[in-house]
Amino acid sequence: MANQQVITKVENCLFAFQSSLVHGPKPLLFLPGNRRSSIELSWRNGHLFTAVCCVLAEVHSLLCSDTFRTKRSIFYKHRHLFRAQKDIDTAIGIACDILEATRFQLHILSTSRGVIVGDLILETQRREVIDCRIPTSIPSFPEHFNICCCSAKFILIVEKDSIFQKLAHERNTDLTLSAALIVTAKGYPDFSTRLFLRALSERTQLPLVALMDADSYGMRMWLSRTVILVSGIEIFLNYKYGPSRISHESGSKILLPNTQWLGIYPSEIDWFELAGVQKLPLTLRDRKHIVSLQYRFGDDTCVNEEVG
Repeated sequence: MANQQVITKVENCLFAFQSSLVHGPKPLLFLPGNRRSSIELSWRNGHLFTAVCCVLAEVHSLLCSDTFRTKRSIFYKHRHLFRAQKDIDTAIGIACDILEATRFQLHILSTSRGVIVGDLILETQRREVIDCRIPTSIPSFPEHFNICCCSAKFILIVEKDSIFQKLAHERNTDLTLSAALIVTAKGYPDFSTRLFLRALSERTQLPLVALMDADSYGMRMWLSRTVILVSGIEIFLNYKYGPSRISHESGSKILLPNTQWLGIYPSEIDWFELAGVQKLPLTLRDRKHIVSLQYRFGDDTCVNEEVG
């Protein structure tokens, strides 16, 4: 979507709001032809409405000047308005839904937590060369890069930074690891890391595998059955299917449906013959979380066979 298209959408949205103020029936911020996503100006959500208008103003300015800003930069620029990080997250999400555009199309960037290492050299749209043979941060423009050199055979996603550092060190002497592009988002994957991984996998056509913890909350026993809970499985599913709320803010470009699980499956835990003292009973919170995973990802074989 070209800048001018989004600029026109922002302006049409504000014209429609102005018209609703004059003609009624209620003051509404929406894009003509897309009333499914809108926000009403009322006593109850006056602050949120103002925040969304602020985001739209920033977006219009960024697009007109063809520049980018990070979400964090906008947050601190309007610190008097955005009382907490969730305020700007919500406002940007609503703006994306109303404009039917992704965050990147609004020229709003997120500071990536992602790090990559492997036999890969990239060139960004700004002609900057990124040598990934040493650990380096995911590019600020995660979609816009050219691959100058890549001899890797697969992409390995790991959950934790500590594991990433260990594997990055060992890849110098391990033939299997030396053939990998190792990536971590240091926990739950952020938008920029997912966007980069999607673009990287499409351009290299390399297989994606994810090495996650089988259990970050500890092994828990319920009715003599070992069940593995978040965050490993849940983080893996977030890479594969995206966050719980796929919207215009994120778009389908962050999904990695071909990602394969690498590591121990919950059903294999019994092979280790762990003592009872090494296991804990499921809590009510644990059971609710399992139901939540089944509800969100019930069509996935991993969930049906390993969590169900």
